[in-house]
Amino acid sequence: MKSQTIKIMNNSLIIVIISVFLVGASCFGYAYGKGNTTDITAPTIDALVIRNADNIDAQGEMTIEIDITEDESGLGQISLQFVNELGHVATIKYETFDAPLFSGSYVIKIPIENRLANGEYTLTTVDVIDINENPRLCEIEGETINVVNSTLDGIPPVINSISILNPEEVDAGEDLVIDIDFTEENGINEILLIFVRKEGHGTTIRQPIDPPLTTGRYTIAIPLNNEFENGNYSLQSVSVFDGNSYGQFFNNSEDEYVINVINSTADATYPVINSIELQTHSITLPGVLHIKVDFEETDNPYWIGFSFRNEEGHEIGFMKELSSIESGQHTFDFLINPFEESGTYSLLSAAIEDKMGNHTVYCLNKEDFEGISAQHFMDLSTICENRELILKSAFEVSFYKSSGAISSLLESINNAEEGSVGIIDCRTNTIIPKEVFEAIAGKNITLVFQDEDIQWVFEGLKVKKEKCKDIDLATNIHGENGKNLGYVDDSEVLVIDFMDNGELPGEATVRISDAFISAKYMGGTKHLMLSYVDGNCITVEDTNVIIEEDEAAVLKITHNSRYILSSGPLSIDDAKVSVSNCIYNGDWLNPSVTVTLNGKKLDSKYYTKKYDNNKNVGTATVKVSGRESFGYKGEASGTFHINPKKAVISKVSVGQKKIIVAMSTKPSATGGTTYKIEYRVAGQGSWKSTTTTSNTRTIQKLQAGKKYQVRVKAYKGARVGAVSATKTSAKVLSPPKVKKANPITVTTTTKKVKASKVKKAAQTVKAITVSKAKGTVTYSKVSGAKKLTVNKKTGKITVKKKTKKGTYKIKVKVKAAGTANYAAKTKTVQVKIRVK
Repeated sequence: MKSQTIKIMNNSLIIVIISVFLVGASCFGYAYGKGNTTDITAPTIDALVIRNADNIDAQGEMTIEIDITEDESGLGQISLQFVNELGHVATIKYETFDAPLFSGSYVIKIPIENRLANGEYTLTTVDVIDINENPRLCEIEGETINVVNSTLDGIPPVINSISILNPEEVDAGEDLVIDIDFTEENGINEILLIFVRKEGHGTTIRQPIDPPLTTGRYTIAIPLNNEFENGNYSLQSVSVFDGNSYGQFFNNSEDEYVINVINSTADATYPVINSIELQTHSITLPGVLHIKVDFEETDNPYWIGFSFRNEEGHEIGFMKELSSIESGQHTFDFLINPFEESGTYSLLSAAIEDKMGNHTVYCLNKEDFEGISAQHFMDLSTICENRELILKSAFEVSFYKSSGAISSLLESINNAEEGSVGIIDCRTNTIIPKEVFEAIAGKNITLVFQDEDIQWVFEGLKVKKEKCKDIDLATNIHGENGKNLGYVDDSEVLVIDFMDNGELPGEATVRISDAFISAKYMGGTKHLMLSYVDGNCITVEDTNVIIEEDEAAVLKITHNSRYILSSGPLSIDDAKVSVSNCIYNGDWLNPSVTVTLNGKKLDSKYYTKKYDNNKNVGTATVKVSGRESFGYKGEASGTFHINPKKAVISKVSVGQKKIIVAMSTKPSATGGTTYKIEYRVAGQGSWKSTTTTSNTRTIQKLQAGKKYQVRVKAYKGARVGAVSATKTSAKVLSPPKVKKANPITVTTTTKKVKASKVKKAAQTVKAITVSKAKGTVTYSKVSGAKKLTVNKKTGKITVKKKTKKGTYKIKVKVKAAGTANYAAKTKTVQVKIRVK
């Protein structure tokens, strides 16, 4: 069989932690008093009955009926210890930490999981513990159960003898050989050996056995794997395990069972603490303890731990891993939740260990660690002078209850006197029903709901009954990179995500104690900025949040959302600035601005605005600057466009194959330089365009008889105004038809008239001859002698009666009116008439 060694690396840590907390377990049984923000009373068992005691299936369940009294933290665990006549001890546990039990009667089914052997067991003790780790141990007499269907034998293994075959020179890189004789019918599957040396170094070897070994004597080689230092070690104890119980052998002599280890390369140096300084001596819970330590460990620092004890003997402990830091001075921060017991504590011990298991314990009294010999003990008083630590409550507490027991809580509220303060443990139930807030509404009663790192304080006088509702007090408190969220020079901010409760029943004071706040703002009162995120908006709620001397942040809130606590203002350097475009009006333009930071809109009160080039058509700018008094700084800018005014068409006239478009103003009145005129046959085809820098434009070569639609835009460079209303023209006119020239010819002859005849009567002569005329021919006198007239229709000339002898002239206009195909034409001729 191949041997194997397994070392428990944190064995010393386990020893120290056990020493710290098991001593403190003696605190149960105290009565709850004023000034304590935690429950220090243990649950009480009023009655316990095992219903199926006569026939318990080891593969099934045990059914118990239990009456308990517990109205504060809530019962978290029940442990029943049984022993049979062969000495087999088994503990059956039932845990309720997710849903603790409060006062009342319960029937509980507890799985046995084959942990009991067949036969009769006696119930010896019942251990109950609440979720605040207050235990009560009850001794039980006479209760027995009968177990069936088990595969266990219920008989612990027995070690008859043991010897080390190679104790003189055990090579640290080879095997330790032991001879062991034991009694166990079902088989041993593991051996555990604990070695210690006077200097303090201890090593545990856990050796699995596969396949298991039954009763007999065996020689087993166990590899040491270089986990021992050079020197002498004493075998302190040997344990053998059969899967359900174990047998032990203890070495009670310092001279027996000693081995000498050689050729080890293990680190044999012990870490050293040079000094310890408690930088915090008084803490209002919840709060943060700061311990400054100067330590030396050159190779593999592992962990450092501290334990404190109060006047009543209650102990609390803290531990910090050291894997990522080097020797030297360091300040360690430990969050102390409000569920620790108030009082005056003193530093009891400090311990430091490296990864090789070398550890040093500094204490005032080594007897406090009696029975734990695998330690390197030093005097605590030489490295730490002022060891006092006071833990206190911020409240004078009248009663302590749990949100898991609402009926008991309501009863306490109803019985409370004016000015009472109740502490409500809401670790296991964060949903507080409406009835609780209604019970304190308008009364001088304060309720403090507390979790590990947060306290909600509701003063009844500030609670409005009409606003009462169920409230979920769960929170998610975590740090995030502040610059990613837009904060200035703030590498990390504290994000507090409340549940979606909306408006609260009244103003709440929220006290938050967080390692982030402690590490960042250690050293007294600080002023921080509180912002909340509502939808897409970040709103700065308060620029003067106080970090109290105990380093708790105190917030005053009336509604729930995402809150952000930061040491510096928000930066708007990376903000997006959106600005609405404007229309030219001849005046300076200041359009609205939207500033968005990481997708969240900022209220305008957080920044100032400055505009430039914001009068004429073109591109303008606006610069926004954060207002530090409101929690913002930095600058960001955006651009917007100023466009020409909407063009207005005053009139559209028509002509022969043309339209004349008239605008109400020149382009300059709109802020533009040019009009773009678009036109088309009404309701048909695509738009054509032309431009003008005037307020009129004639568009020619259009279709006669068609109506045209017209619209206009004003332009300046790339900026264009809104299009005008569309106007429709009358029908475009057609041009006149072109006719042929009239071929009319006109000839004249000089006519003679006898004076003797004129003396008696007027005489008419035909002196004008017209040929080839098209259309009706008419005649008219243009000028000439008064004695001569012309007939309009015939063109004959009449000489008036009594005209004297002589030669007379007359000019006549001859006009052919033309026809559909021939144009009208006029000719003027002169005619001579002689009277003899």
